[in-house]
Amino acid sequence: MNNNTQSPTVKEPELLPVEKKPSLFSRFFAFTKQNPCAYLMYAFLIPVVLMYLIYLSMGIHPFGDGSVLILDLNGQYVSFYEMLHDALRGDASLIYSFERALGGEFMGIYAYYIASPFAMLVALFPKERILEALLTVFLLKAGLCGVTMGFYLHKNTKAESRNKIAIVMFSILYAMSTYCVVQQHNSMWIDAVIWLPIVTYGIEQLIKHARYKLFVLTLALTICSNYYIGYMVCIYVALYFFYYFFANNRKQKDSEHALNNPHGEK
Repeated sequence: MNNNTQSPTVKEPELLPVEKKPSLFSRFFAFTKQNPCAYLMYAFLIPVVLMYLIYLSMGIHPFGDGSVLILDLNGQYVSFYEMLHDALRGDASLIYSFERALGGEFMGIYAYYIASPFAMLVALFPKERILEALLTVFLLKAGLCGVTMGFYLHKNTKAESRNKIAIVMFSILYAMSTYCVVQQHNSMWIDAVIWLPIVTYGIEQLIKHARYKLFVLTLALTICSNYYIGYMVCIYVALYFFYYFFANNRKQKDSEHALNNPHGEK
Protein backbone atom coordinates (compact mmCIF):
# COMPACT_ATOMS: atom_id res chain seq x y z
CA MET A 1 0.00 0.00 0.00
CA ASN A 2 1.01 3.53 -0.68
CA ASN A 3 1.36 5.34 2.61
CA ASN A 4 2.13 8.65 0.90
CA THR A 5 -1.54 9.48 0.45
CA GLN A 6 -1.95 13.15 1.28
CA SER A 7 -4.73 14.09 3.69
CA PRO A 8 -7.04 16.83 2.49
CA THR A 9 -6.10 20.29 3.76
CA VAL A 10 -8.58 22.02 6.01
CA LYS A 11 -9.11 25.68 5.27
CA GLU A 12 -9.10 27.96 8.23
CA PRO A 13 -12.27 30.04 8.55
CA GLU A 14 -11.85 33.58 7.32
CA LEU A 15 -12.04 36.17 10.03
CA LEU A 16 -14.54 38.85 9.26
CA PRO A 17 -13.40 42.40 10.00
CA VAL A 18 -14.70 43.68 13.31
CA GLU A 19 -16.95 46.66 12.83
CA LYS A 20 -16.01 49.56 15.06
CA LYS A 21 -18.82 51.13 16.98
CA PRO A 22 -19.24 54.81 16.13
CA SER A 23 -18.04 57.16 18.81
CA LEU A 24 -20.33 59.40 20.80
CA PHE A 25 -19.27 62.46 18.81
CA SER A 26 -19.82 60.76 15.45
CA ARG A 27 -23.29 59.63 16.53
CA PHE A 28 -24.03 63.17 17.71
CA PHE A 29 -22.95 64.65 14.37
CA ALA A 30 -25.00 62.05 12.49
CA PHE A 31 -28.04 62.90 14.60
CA THR A 32 -27.70 66.64 13.92
CA LYS A 33 -27.50 65.94 10.19
CA GLN A 34 -30.53 63.66 10.09
CA ASN A 35 -32.85 65.78 12.23
CA PRO A 36 -33.72 69.11 10.58
CA CYS A 37 -33.88 70.95 13.92
CA ALA A 38 -31.10 69.14 15.82
CA TYR A 39 -28.43 71.59 14.66
CA LEU A 40 -29.92 74.05 17.16
CA MET A 41 -28.15 72.02 19.85
CA TYR A 42 -24.98 73.81 18.76
CA ALA A 43 -26.70 77.10 19.54
CA PHE A 44 -27.10 75.78 23.09
CA LEU A 45 -23.79 73.98 23.63
CA ILE A 46 -21.38 76.57 22.19
CA PRO A 47 -22.53 79.49 24.42
CA VAL A 48 -22.37 77.18 27.45
CA VAL A 49 -18.79 76.16 26.63
CA LEU A 50 -17.71 79.73 25.87
CA MET A 51 -19.23 81.06 29.07
CA TYR A 52 -17.60 78.31 31.10
CA LEU A 53 -14.23 79.10 29.51
CA ILE A 54 -14.70 82.73 30.52
CA TYR A 55 -15.29 81.65 34.10
CA LEU A 56 -12.27 79.34 34.01
CA SER A 57 -10.07 82.16 32.70
CA MET A 58 -11.11 84.14 35.78
CA GLY A 59 -9.97 81.34 38.10
CA ILE A 60 -13.36 79.96 39.00
CA HIS A 61 -13.49 76.94 41.31
CA PRO A 62 -12.30 74.14 40.91
CA PHE A 63 -9.56 75.68 38.71
CA GLY A 64 -8.92 78.54 41.09
CA ASP A 65 -10.06 80.24 44.26
CA GLY A 66 -12.63 82.47 42.52
CA SER A 67 -16.40 82.11 42.52
CA VAL A 68 -19.44 83.56 40.80
CA LEU A 69 -20.14 85.76 43.82
CA ILE A 70 -19.62 89.36 42.68
CA LEU A 71 -21.36 92.66 43.41
CA ASP A 72 -25.01 92.23 44.44
CA LEU A 73 -24.88 88.47 43.96
CA ASN A 74 -22.33 88.35 46.77
CA GLY A 75 -24.01 90.95 48.96
CA GLN A 76 -27.66 89.92 48.61
CA TYR A 77 -28.76 87.35 46.08
CA VAL A 78 -26.82 84.36 47.35
CA SER A 79 -28.63 84.64 50.70
CA PHE A 80 -31.97 84.72 48.89
CA TYR A 81 -31.05 81.59 46.96
CA GLU A 82 -30.10 79.88 50.21
CA MET A 83 -33.47 80.87 51.69
CA LEU A 84 -35.21 79.47 48.59
CA HIS A 85 -33.16 76.29 48.89
CA ASP A 86 -34.31 75.81 52.49
CA ALA A 87 -37.91 76.58 51.58
CA LEU A 88 -37.98 74.08 48.73
CA ARG A 89 -36.34 71.43 50.93
CA GLY A 90 -39.01 72.00 53.60
CA ASP A 91 -36.67 73.64 56.12
CA ALA A 92 -38.20 77.13 55.84
CA SER A 93 -41.31 78.94 54.62
CA LEU A 94 -41.90 80.65 51.27
CA ILE A 95 -44.20 83.14 52.99
CA TYR A 96 -42.17 84.35 55.98
CA SER A 97 -38.49 84.11 56.86
CA PHE A 98 -36.67 84.66 60.14
CA GLU A 99 -33.33 85.10 58.36
CA ARG A 100 -34.06 88.79 57.61
CA ALA A 101 -32.91 90.70 60.67
CA LEU A 102 -35.83 90.19 63.10
CA GLY A 103 -37.84 88.41 60.42
CA GLY A 104 -40.01 89.49 57.52
CA GLU A 105 -42.07 88.42 54.53
CA PHE A 106 -40.34 86.37 51.87
CA MET A 107 -42.79 86.54 48.95
CA GLY A 108 -41.69 90.06 47.99
CA ILE A 109 -38.07 88.98 47.79
CA TYR A 110 -39.07 85.89 45.85
CA ALA A 111 -41.16 87.86 43.34
CA TYR A 112 -38.46 90.43 42.61
CA TYR A 113 -35.22 88.46 42.81
CA ILE A 114 -35.70 84.71 42.45
CA ALA A 115 -39.06 84.05 40.77
CA SER A 116 -37.28 82.60 37.77
CA PRO A 117 -38.25 78.93 37.25
CA PHE A 118 -34.54 78.17 36.81
CA ALA A 119 -33.89 79.30 40.37
CA MET A 120 -35.64 76.14 41.56
CA LEU A 121 -32.61 74.15 40.39
CA VAL A 122 -30.72 75.18 43.53
CA ALA A 123 -32.83 72.66 45.46
CA LEU A 124 -31.14 69.84 43.52
CA PHE A 125 -27.77 70.69 45.10
CA PRO A 126 -26.67 70.46 48.74
CA LYS A 127 -26.66 73.82 50.48
CA GLU A 128 -22.87 73.81 50.77
CA ARG A 129 -22.75 73.51 46.96
CA ILE A 130 -24.78 76.65 46.33
CA LEU A 131 -21.96 78.17 44.24
CA GLU A 132 -21.94 75.20 41.89
CA ALA A 133 -25.72 75.43 41.69
CA LEU A 134 -25.58 79.10 40.68
CA LEU A 135 -22.87 78.41 38.11
CA THR A 136 -25.05 75.67 36.61
CA VAL A 137 -28.03 78.05 36.41
CA PHE A 138 -25.91 80.75 34.73
CA LEU A 139 -24.52 78.34 32.13
CA LEU A 140 -27.96 76.90 31.45
CA LYS A 141 -29.39 80.37 30.84
CA ALA A 142 -26.55 81.22 28.46
CA GLY A 143 -27.33 78.14 26.40
CA LEU A 144 -31.07 78.79 26.41
CA CYS A 145 -30.54 82.34 25.15
CA GLY A 146 -28.81 80.85 22.13
CA VAL A 147 -31.30 78.07 21.43
CA THR A 148 -34.39 80.33 21.64
CA MET A 149 -32.87 82.79 19.18
CA GLY A 150 -31.93 79.84 16.97
CA PHE A 151 -35.53 78.63 17.14
CA TYR A 152 -36.83 82.04 16.06
CA LEU A 153 -34.41 82.29 13.13
CA HIS A 154 -35.15 78.70 12.12
CA LYS A 155 -38.89 79.32 12.02
CA ASN A 156 -38.54 82.55 10.05
CA THR A 157 -36.27 81.12 7.36
CA LYS A 158 -37.50 79.09 4.41
CA ALA A 159 -36.19 75.53 4.35
CA GLU A 160 -34.73 75.82 0.86
CA SER A 161 -32.72 78.94 1.75
CA ARG A 162 -31.90 78.11 5.38
CA ASN A 163 -28.25 78.66 6.29
CA LYS A 164 -27.69 76.58 9.42
CA ILE A 165 -24.21 77.96 10.10
CA ALA A 166 -25.47 81.55 9.92
CA ILE A 167 -28.38 80.74 12.25
CA VAL A 168 -26.06 79.15 14.81
CA MET A 169 -23.58 82.05 14.57
CA PHE A 170 -26.24 84.73 15.12
CA SER A 171 -27.68 82.69 18.00
CA ILE A 172 -24.25 82.57 19.64
CA LEU A 173 -23.82 86.32 19.17
CA TYR A 174 -27.20 86.88 20.81
CA ALA A 175 -26.36 84.63 23.77
CA MET A 176 -22.90 86.17 24.21
CA SER A 177 -24.00 89.79 23.88
CA THR A 178 -22.59 92.31 26.31
CA TYR A 179 -25.82 92.46 28.30
CA CYS A 180 -25.96 88.69 28.78
CA VAL A 181 -22.32 88.45 29.88
CA VAL A 182 -22.20 91.51 32.14
CA GLN A 183 -25.56 90.84 33.79
CA GLN A 184 -24.82 87.21 34.66
CA HIS A 185 -24.73 88.10 38.35
CA ASN A 186 -28.20 89.70 37.98
CA SER A 187 -29.53 86.32 36.94
CA MET A 188 -33.20 87.32 37.19
CA TRP A 189 -32.66 89.82 34.36
CA ILE A 190 -31.53 87.14 31.89
CA ASP A 191 -34.87 85.32 31.72
CA ALA A 192 -36.36 88.06 29.55
CA VAL A 193 -33.52 87.57 27.04
CA ILE A 194 -34.36 83.86 26.93
CA TRP A 195 -38.08 84.36 26.30
CA LEU A 196 -37.89 87.42 24.04
CA PRO A 197 -37.39 85.51 20.73
CA ILE A 198 -40.28 83.17 21.60
CA VAL A 199 -42.49 86.12 22.60
CA THR A 200 -41.66 87.76 19.27
CA TYR A 201 -42.51 84.58 17.39
CA GLY A 202 -45.75 84.35 19.39
CA ILE A 203 -46.74 87.86 18.28
CA GLU A 204 -46.17 86.91 14.66
CA GLN A 205 -48.24 83.74 15.03
CA LEU A 206 -51.00 85.74 16.72
CA ILE A 207 -51.21 88.21 13.84
CA LYS A 208 -50.77 85.77 10.96
CA HIS A 209 -52.70 82.73 12.23
CA ALA A 210 -54.67 83.99 15.28
CA ARG A 211 -52.75 81.56 17.49
CA TYR A 212 -52.43 83.11 20.93
CA LYS A 213 -51.36 80.36 23.34
CA LEU A 214 -47.60 80.58 22.77
CA PHE A 215 -47.64 84.36 23.07
CA VAL A 216 -49.69 84.40 26.27
CA LEU A 217 -47.64 81.63 27.92
CA THR A 218 -44.20 83.08 27.17
CA LEU A 219 -45.17 86.66 28.02
CA ALA A 220 -46.63 85.45 31.34
CA LEU A 221 -43.38 83.58 32.08
CA THR A 222 -41.37 86.70 31.28
CA ILE A 223 -43.42 88.90 33.60
CA CYS A 224 -43.48 86.34 36.41
CA SER A 225 -39.73 85.73 36.16
CA ASN A 226 -39.03 89.38 36.91
CA TYR A 227 -41.61 92.13 36.62
CA TYR A 228 -38.92 94.85 36.48
CA ILE A 229 -37.66 93.60 33.12
CA GLY A 230 -41.09 92.16 32.31
CA TYR A 231 -42.76 95.54 31.97
CA MET A 232 -39.98 96.62 29.59
CA VAL A 233 -40.76 93.57 27.48
CA CYS A 234 -44.41 94.62 27.52
CA ILE A 235 -43.41 97.99 26.04
CA TYR A 236 -41.50 96.12 23.34
CA VAL A 237 -44.53 93.88 22.72
CA ALA A 238 -46.81 96.88 22.18
CA LEU A 239 -44.40 98.51 19.73
CA TYR A 240 -43.59 95.33 17.81
CA PHE A 241 -47.24 94.28 17.63
CA PHE A 242 -48.28 97.42 15.74
CA TYR A 243 -45.16 97.35 13.58
CA TYR A 244 -45.67 93.73 12.53
CA PHE A 245 -49.42 94.15 12.14
CA PHE A 246 -49.08 96.93 9.57
CA ALA A 247 -46.02 95.35 7.94
CA ASN A 248 -47.85 92.04 7.53
CA ASN A 249 -50.91 93.75 6.06
CA ARG A 250 -48.70 95.61 3.62
CA LYS A 251 -47.03 92.36 2.60
CA GLN A 252 -50.38 90.62 2.08
CA LYS A 253 -51.66 93.47 -0.07
CA ASP A 254 -48.52 93.36 -2.20
CA SER A 255 -48.92 89.59 -2.64
CA GLU A 256 -52.58 89.93 -3.63
CA HIS A 257 -51.70 92.69 -6.07
CA ALA A 258 -48.99 90.50 -7.65
CA LEU A 259 -51.46 87.59 -8.03
CA ASN A 260 -54.13 89.77 -9.59
CA ASN A 261 -51.64 91.44 -11.92
CA PRO A 262 -49.23 88.75 -13.10
CA HIS A 263 -47.98 90.98 -15.92
CA GLY A 264 -47.11 93.87 -13.63
CA GLU A 265 -50.02 96.09 -14.70
CA LYS A 266 -50.72 99.04 -12.42
